[in-house]
Amino acid sequence: MASLPKEGGPICLGLEPDECGAGALCQFAIESQVCPTGEIPEAAGECVEIPASCPEASADAAVCGCDGTTWPSLCHAHAAGVAAMRASPCD
Repeated sequence: MASLPKEGGPICLGLEPDECGAGALCQFAIESQVCPTGEIPEAAGECVEIPASCPEASADAAVCGCDGTTWPSLCHAHAAGVAAMRASPCD
């Protein structure tokens, strides 16, 4: 059974692309390295709002997106509608 996210926001399991509604996506804890896959995960994610814009990111803020792209920051990944799986560049 999925556990609740630590932030206490609306929970999601990543089972449906629009599970969080328009303008939001399902983000799992970055340290878990889990992406929405359509299969029941071990822990629940949190619905987060897709930002309209992001501040400039520092060089050490890069994240690996669930799409396999290295994004400048978590905000930039979310702005593209992509959840992040880890807080470092993709391999």
